[in-house]
Amino acid sequence: MNDLRFNNLFRKLLNRTATAADRKELHQLWEEDALRRDPEQLFPYEDWQQTSAKGLLTERLQQNTLRYVLEGDARPDKAARKISARLRWLPAAAAAVLLLVIAGYRLLHTTVKENTLLVVSTAPGEQKMIRLADGSVVHLNGGSSMHFPGKFEGRQRMVRLHGEAFFEIRSASAQPFIVQTGNVATTVLGTSFNIIAGRDATAVTVSVKTGQVLVTVKNTTGERMEAVKLSPGMQAVYTGLQHKLAVSDISPENAGSWKNNLLVFENTSLEEICLALERKYGVRFTPATPALLHCQYSTRFDGLTLQQAMDKLSLLGNLHFSRKDSTITISGTPCIP
Repeated sequence: MNDLRFNNLFRKLLNRTATAADRKELHQLWEEDALRRDPEQLFPYEDWQQTSAKGLLTERLQQNTLRYVLEGDARPDKAARKISARLRWLPAAAAAVLLLVIAGYRLLHTTVKENTLLVVSTAPGEQKMIRLADGSVVHLNGGSSMHFPGKFEGRQRMVRLHGEAFFEIRSASAQPFIVQTGNVATTVLGTSFNIIAGRDATAVTVSVKTGQVLVTVKNTTGERMEAVKLSPGMQAVYTGLQHKLAVSDISPENAGSWKNNLLVFENTSLEEICLALERKYGVRFTPATPALLHCQYSTRFDGLTLQQAMDKLSLLGNLHFSRKDSTITISGTPCIP
């Protein structure tokens, strides 16, 4: 996407100077690119968080501007036009993020009916339930975001996930449901499962509670490299750096247990445990020795505070946690492979 062109067209739209051709081009830039690229490439996640945190758009302003953008309202609320002034000092990427803020609505429970591309995002420690147009339900964990169309058309139902979510998918054999996370695609017909996409989607974990899913790994050119079918009680972990897809057994009832304030880990790397704590508590873990992150642990945190969780990990792995503001440094002796 040409960010500068997108920014200019969006400003013209809000200033009520956009022609029919401008409006058509804006929709094409938005709709054609957003599902084909990873969200992090099109809308940097850090910019999204910063823009949301600054409270640039009130909920009423979001709704009014959304109506103006999507329905072509010729008389938008006066507040909607104020965004154009704000865009003058925002970088192009942040301006694009503003449109996502508008489309996302930032609602705790979101019901989608419009035929357009939407995004819902959560802050660390926040959870949202999204009801899709086909009746499927997605529980979005903290520090996560999901891009999805308001109405599923064509031969498949596709969404893109950054972070973690638990899916309860309505069966539709003629229209499989696909969750895209980096190079990993998870295809289902009707089931419930949990997906975790690590930072930059270099590590993806798929855990199945009911039904079956097909996990497919593709290379950067879109060619299929590896695939595995998972049944209830199975988990697939893809490690992008090693290009490795490993399958293991889990307790199916633990898939998505975070929805009930319960974090369960079975032979899970310290890196994945830390990512789960980051999503829940809004902190950042940094290892003094990178090898520490490869150590695996089996434990559970049932309604624990962050300090209680770190104390439990300290006893399990002889680890030490040192905190400064929101950054926590982990030190200790790396485990033996």
